[in-house]
Formats: sequence, C-alpha cells, structure tokens
Amino acid sequence: LPGCKSAPKVDASPLEQAGMYFNNIAELRDFHLTQDEVAQLAQARQAGLTDEDCVALIQVSRRQGQPFKEGEAIAGLLQTGFQESSLMTLVRLDQLKFVGEAQAMKLAGLSDDIIVTMARRRNAGQPTLSSAKAAALRNVQLTNAQILKEVNRGTTDAQADAIIARRERAAKRFVRQRGTRRR
Repeated sequence: LPGCKSAPKVDASPLEQAGMYFNNIAELRDFHLTQDEVAQLAQARQAGLTDEDCVALIQVSRRQGQPFKEGEAIAGLLQTGFQESSLMTLVRLDQLKFVGEAQAMKLAGLSDDIIVTMARRRNAGQPTLSSAKAAALRNVQLTNAQILKEVNRGTTDAQADAIIARRERAAKRFVRQRGTRRR
C-alpha cells in the first residue's frame, strides 16, 4: 500500500468564481476533470457560455477521448459576438478545431450563418471556401448574403479568386469626377 497514491484533488473554485451553479459543478466532477480542463472551462463560462453547454463540451471531449482544451478559443469566439447556439452547432458537428478560424472570420465581418454553413460543408466533405477567401470576398464589398450564397453554391477558392478579380477590375473602372458641376 505505500506505493498507492490517491489522485490529486481538483480545485473547482475557478468554476464557482465564473458563476457556475453547484449542481453543474457536481455533475462535472463525475467526468474527473483535470485542473487544466477546469481552467479552460472557467474561461468559456466567464465569456458567457451557459452551465448546460459547459457540461455538453466536456461530454463531447470525453466521447472523443480528448482532454478539453478549447476554452480560451471558445471564449475569444464568444467575445467577438458569435452566438452560443452557433458555437454549439460547431460542437455538434465536431468542428471545434475550426474555432480559431471562426474567430478570425467573425472579426472580418462574416456572419454566424456563413461560418456555420462552411463548417457543415467541411463536415460533410463538400467543397467550400477557405476562411481567408471568405474574408477576401467581404473585403471586395460582397454582403454576407452574397457570400452565404457562394458558400452554399460550393464556390472554391479558385472561383473566389475570379470573383475578387472581377470586382477589383470593376472598381478600377470607376473614376470619381472632381470639380464643379455644370448647370
């Protein structure tokens, strides 16, 4: 028995400080969280994730046999204005690896619908734009509705380059006249 050591106790106080209810913390203890997972989960909770969705994140990570380590990225995504329901759609699609890209796309002005649709297409193995090309389409003044239409159409990066080139050529043809108007 001298060689046996008990598992170290995990301090759940960061979850309490983040505003998580005791019942949900007790439910999370059944998952044998590590201290790193507690810290990551506390970051997500502080960013506005509900208790139920915090538990769902841990359930997903356990089903995948992976430790939960996306709390910081999830918090960043929520802080950009990404909706929690859209985030949980990414979780259900097993696209948490897409969270960093989703954050950059959200900061570029792309809507949740575009990001979720791209994740769905990736999950289904269908062609879709890269996040950089989707942002580039936004930079040439396509609306979110127009970009979503291109994503749903299955536009590839090469096709997006052609759209961008057309839009840039059209913008160069526009010449602003300065001076006074004739009467």
